[in-house]
Amino acid sequence: MKEYKQPISVYFVYHPNTANIVKESVKYCYQYLQRDYKYPFSRFINIPLFYKTSLDNNSVPTKLETFSQKTIIFLLIDDYIIADDNWSDYYNDIFDKNDCVIPIALNKNALNFKNLSEYNFIRAFDFETKFYKENFLLNITNEIYRWVLNKMKSCEFGKDKSLRIFLSHTKDGVGEKIAEQLEDFINRTNLNKFFDAKDIAINYRFKEEIEKYEETSAILAINTDYYSSRYWCQKKVLYAKTNERPIVVLDCLNHYEDRRFPHASNISTLHLKFEYAHKIPKSILYEIILSILLETLRFNYAHELLNSYKKANFIPQNAIIFSRPPEFSDIKKMVKFDKKTISPQKATIFYPEPQLYDIEKDFFDCLGIKINTPINYNIKSNFNGLNIGISISNPEKDDLTQIGHYDTHLEQLSKDFARFLIAHNANLIYGGDLREGGFTEFIFNEAKILHDKIKYKVPHIMNYLAYPIYINASETVLKWKAANKNIAKMIEVPPPDDISDILNNNDKIISNFFENKYLNSKCFTQMRDLMIQNCDARIVAGGKCKGYQGIMPGILEEVLIAIEKGKPLYILGGFGGIASEICNILQKNIVPTKLTKEWQILNNANYAQFLDYIESKNEKSPDYSDEMFSKIKISNLRNGLSKEDNIKLFNYRM
Repeated sequence: MKEYKQPISVYFVYHPNTANIVKESVKYCYQYLQRDYKYPFSRFINIPLFYKTSLDNNSVPTKLETFSQKTIIFLLIDDYIIADDNWSDYYNDIFDKNDCVIPIALNKNALNFKNLSEYNFIRAFDFETKFYKENFLLNITNEIYRWVLNKMKSCEFGKDKSLRIFLSHTKDGVGEKIAEQLEDFINRTNLNKFFDAKDIAINYRFKEEIEKYEETSAILAINTDYYSSRYWCQKKVLYAKTNERPIVVLDCLNHYEDRRFPHASNISTLHLKFEYAHKIPKSILYEIILSILLETLRFNYAHELLNSYKKANFIPQNAIIFSRPPEFSDIKKMVKFDKKTISPQKATIFYPEPQLYDIEKDFFDCLGIKINTPINYNIKSNFNGLNIGISISNPEKDDLTQIGHYDTHLEQLSKDFARFLIAHNANLIYGGDLREGGFTEFIFNEAKILHDKIKYKVPHIMNYLAYPIYINASETVLKWKAANKNIAKMIEVPPPDDISDILNNNDKIISNFFENKYLNSKCFTQMRDLMIQNCDARIVAGGKCKGYQGIMPGILEEVLIAIEKGKPLYILGGFGGIASEICNILQKNIVPTKLTKEWQILNNANYAQFLDYIESKNEKSPDYSDEMFSKIKISNLRNGLSKEDNIKLFNYRM
């Protein structure tokens, strides 16, 4: 397995009693710096982001571990940190052992934190309450940009590391007025610490300026009615495209434009109502500035990420990297012109996910130009027609807190696997319920768009449903079947024969609690057994250690069944939950506390009585003994990985 580290990751560290507005602001940053699950195939930044806090007031978090080439750590400091020596020592240890640590003062007392008094804090206590989250995100993204993504070598930190925003507009009154308001907004707030708004609307300095600040510049094109018809406006956008600079269009048409300048497409666009042009609300001013900074972050990080793939030999060494999908204005970078002959360069073009639809790619195919995203590059027959099962679900909240994850980390992992496997023509075997907003819905939404892009004609998801889920939710199942017929096949697994004695003629569950639970556990086991039997390999991550519906934690049962059936298993323990506990067995050959019978009985209501009920049916109940776990060993994973590579997989974190 190739050794690979993400180029960048971000940590937030804070006390559990830190104000809720701060915690909400951290999650607000996560939403913007990761992916928006509502728009599964939109462009996104996707910087790995974690948080670190403790489960109670009497302890500090576990050791902060870094998993990337560069890690930027934000230490949130308030009275709880100042007053607690253990927390102060924890913070000082982080500061001593890491190169890129940014202190955030949540109140004025934080400025007195020992050993950091000479450093420039982000002064969150000065943020306007109404726009606290927006200011928090602006400061965070700016620091990520300055410390990690600003490649200008000749400047020191401070004003020279600022992002220079070029405001491109017409002199028609409207565009000029918008530019004035944006420049004034930046200059009247503390944003001028890290933005330099430059208005160069219709003179000859643009080329010189953008070349001078090429690595620290972004362009905001203010698109009013006459913008696309103005020569210098067109030239600025085209020059920015040619020099591969981040661009955002602010669309503020009053009536219409006769023709949108083609080069002002394929870039992020915001809409500003014309009625706001002469007096833009403050909330929208923040939105505009945030959009420019976030697009700059996305643009630069995409370039950094793709180049890291090149260094790791995931993509060809001669690959040409673009930070946005290629377009016709990029052709001269992709072909050689020799008198009357046009020939494509041998290098392959790579751009960030998501991949284009075929109707866009056809244009480049006709010219003999191959364009790729990392996922669709070099699709081989290795996965062709294979049935790959995935079992990914969220662990308990305490587990997520321990590893610094939000529940959306595992949602993203499941969608990444789904996208990759379907793109490589594998069949996804999944045992999921149909809850709104659940993992099944996320995976199906991902698959729908990918299915359209790749033009597959047969379903590539097999979704197994246990009895009586499809009976109790028959209308929901019918709607899912109709909505997802082209991408998924629903497989309704009947109940096992040996429980027919507790079902009446109407197929309704008898109301006795233990009979009901026994029925559910038998049906889930039946479903898992059939699903795993039909898999060529399985991937597992997360999973609850308690509060499950089956006879034991679901992922634990699936691992035991897969080992018994000799199916290849890939276990990711870095996402917490039962998979992490199983990885502890695999690495240390010791049964962890959460997989003891005592812990399971203590943490699952009526579990002891349920085990007795199973025994009363003349069946063996889980005893969580050494014998039960004896088959969980690396040699039985049968996944083709060495012991060293499996251990890397056990500890991998996104």
